[in-house]
Amino acid sequence: MREDVFIDLVVLPSTVVDKDWSNSDRAALMEQENLPKTTIHKSIDQVLLSNDELVFIRGIGGIGKTSLLDMLTFKWAKGEIPDLSAIKFLFKFTCRDLNDTSSKFSNLQELFKLKFPEVFESITFDDLMEISDRVLVIVDGIDELKDIYVQNKPGASSAKSLAQIVFNLLDPKGDWLKNHKVLACGRPKAIEHVKTKLPTNSKQKTIEVCGFDDENIVKYIENFFGENMEKATTVKDLIGQSYNLRLMARVPVFLFVICSVYKDSLLTNSMNTQTELYFYSSLIFIRNHFKSKPNQYPNLMSIIEDRKVVEMLYSIMQLSVTTYMENKVVFSESDIRSLKCCFPIEETGFVTKYRAGNQQNVTYQFRHLVLHEFFTALHLCVTKDIEPFKSNRELSSCKPTMIGVQRMLETNDNELFVTFYDKLDEICKSRLPLLTKLFHTKTKMETKMSLFKEFVGAFLKLPSGMIKDGNVLHIDIMNDHCVEFLNLFKESRGGNVISPELKSADISLLFRRADPQTVVNLIKQLNIIMIKEFYCTDEPLFDEAVQYLTSLALSCCGEYNTMLNIAPVALHDICVGQGEFILNINPYHTKNKKIPNEWLQKSNTFDIKIYKISIDKEDDEKAAMDFLRVITSYQKPITLGWWPSSSGIYHDEETVQAVLEKHHIDTTNIRITTTDRTTT
Repeated sequence: MREDVFIDLVVLPSTVVDKDWSNSDRAALMEQENLPKTTIHKSIDQVLLSNDELVFIRGIGGIGKTSLLDMLTFKWAKGEIPDLSAIKFLFKFTCRDLNDTSSKFSNLQELFKLKFPEVFESITFDDLMEISDRVLVIVDGIDELKDIYVQNKPGASSAKSLAQIVFNLLDPKGDWLKNHKVLACGRPKAIEHVKTKLPTNSKQKTIEVCGFDDENIVKYIENFFGENMEKATTVKDLIGQSYNLRLMARVPVFLFVICSVYKDSLLTNSMNTQTELYFYSSLIFIRNHFKSKPNQYPNLMSIIEDRKVVEMLYSIMQLSVTTYMENKVVFSESDIRSLKCCFPIEETGFVTKYRAGNQQNVTYQFRHLVLHEFFTALHLCVTKDIEPFKSNRELSSCKPTMIGVQRMLETNDNELFVTFYDKLDEICKSRLPLLTKLFHTKTKMETKMSLFKEFVGAFLKLPSGMIKDGNVLHIDIMNDHCVEFLNLFKESRGGNVISPELKSADISLLFRRADPQTVVNLIKQLNIIMIKEFYCTDEPLFDEAVQYLTSLALSCCGEYNTMLNIAPVALHDICVGQGEFILNINPYHTKNKKIPNEWLQKSNTFDIKIYKISIDKEDDEKAAMDFLRVITSYQKPITLGWWPSSSGIYHDEETVQAVLEKHHIDTTNIRITTTDRTTT
């Protein structure tokens, strides 16, 4: 395990319990948007504490769970985790390997001796039992465990199934190796299922692996491109401008895809929607599969021009739609054989394969469920066979890709994708049954296409929850239906929205759950020029789109008073409404003159509070005073308070007055607040 290539992952305690998790990786990522996060370099020592007994590590495919386990194991071996200093034996199992060897053991003692023969040459299992509280067992890939969801039938054989043996392995209070410690790692759906199968008499906790945070996305990009700062900057800007790409860039494998596409100059046009990201991910997977072979593809178009590859991808699409719509994650060898795929499907990189103990019963699973979604949606777009799935709840996860595909076909702005789609369409028609071909007239094809377009077009019907009082557009980014609609609108790149006539809007943009530019595009299409209330938090606070929305909201205020709170805190926001303009900003915004002058010039009064900026720090003090000098130039009443600590008391009037005089600030219109309740 190389520490120099390990980029910190975001890990946080999870409070989500008894949740009916879907198989959508993207849905899981959106769930994580609302949770407070701490980075792994601050919390790796907190993953397994000395008094923890059973820790569940949960996260979507490709998010970095196994990398986290590997780093934790590596640091334990080096003696760098104090809370694990008492651990003398660490045993790691992967469920994929357990599936392959399950016929070779029937209990836990046999399993340990099979997997760690060198350990049991020196000690006996009874010896291990005596120091069981100093044993750590790690089980990775719980979601890949064979028959994990299968219920034992009445009258079935008394022999324990592999799942039962693993459940015993995970139980710190079981009859064997009592009081050992456990780390169990897997996808959310499987982890929550396992919790229901284990006794609750042990000290348990769940942590969530959320991939990269914004800081470490940047760090990964810079490491990836090395000295090629121009391409690194291009990718950083691209991700910064797109909510969808920011969401997916948290997943290491997809950030790798984004960087790979731009490193090798594989694109001639931009990639800023999830549909394009999934499309290019598919091609990168294929290219990497053939990377070591003589017929390596020199570019992405050469992959698409290989009919066998496109046929293979069409087969994967068929597999996707039949399994995804049934909420089926693990599928059988008979499912694979029915596809008649020209390549071994597990060699494509999209699907993993594992065998049962008898080496006959083979099962498969998609490596990344977001690609499972993508191939499902793509199949629906090619075949137009949507009727069987209209009432299926899994269809909602496919909507962004379906609308994205439709948009790319209509705009014809991506030659690579259009060529790929045409080849898929050709293969689809060639595989139609003979009778279907005979009666597949041009009129029927046009009718089918028309119905499909109508179906996809309905995705852009404005949800009732986004319409208030009959004629007000209500955008609240904390509501998932609103985020999903904006995501669909983003994928459509300005497709026609089905909506009643709306006169004004109130908008709340929080935690970067949507692109402000997408909101701007939406209100422009709806011809809305009045924003009655506007709230925006987090960076980039003053980008072009946010400035447009703020200016529109201020113009609707008429007269307004401005409250400016300046503090070196994480949360920065803008709030406009009911005659008030509130700005929570940090010294960076004042130093770099980020606030447009026209916003401030039109204010009637200013209430300025400076929090926790020490007057002993010359740079911060100067920045605050330079900004105050600009405000005084407007000749408007100013209330000023300087709050140095958490005591709730401002600097006294003499202290603040001395600072103002030192910086030659005109105090004619300034009233100094000396406490949080009394003014002088």
